[in-house]
Amino acid sequence: MEDLSKYINFELNSNNKVVVESHRKVYPNVDMGYFWDILKDEKGNTNYIKDGGSNGTSNILKILPEYNLGMIIITNQNDKNTGSNLEAAINKLETALKQN
Repeated sequence: MEDLSKYINFELNSNNKVVVESHRKVYPNVDMGYFWDILKDEKGNTNYIKDGGSNGTSNILKILPEYNLGMIIITNQNDKNTGSNLEAAINKLETALKQN
C-alpha cells in the first residue's frame, strides 16, 4: 500500500508537468486522458478515475485534485456486480471524506 500512497501523492502534484499532461483530455469530445476517465462532479470539480482487474481481482482508483484527495479500493472479487459495487463504495467513501 505504501507504493500506492506514493502514486496517489504523485498524481496530486499539479506542479509536475507529467501529471498535468496525463490529466489532459486526449480528444476534445471524449472524457478520457492518457490513463484516466475524466468526470466532473456536481460542483464542476474534475475527477480522474481508473478501474479494472485481473484474475479474480478488481480495483478502482479515484483522484480528486481540488480536494487533494486520492482513494483506491482493491478487492479479491470479480463478478458481474463487482464494478458497480466498487463504484458505489468509492462514491460513499468520497462523500464521507469530503464531509471531514
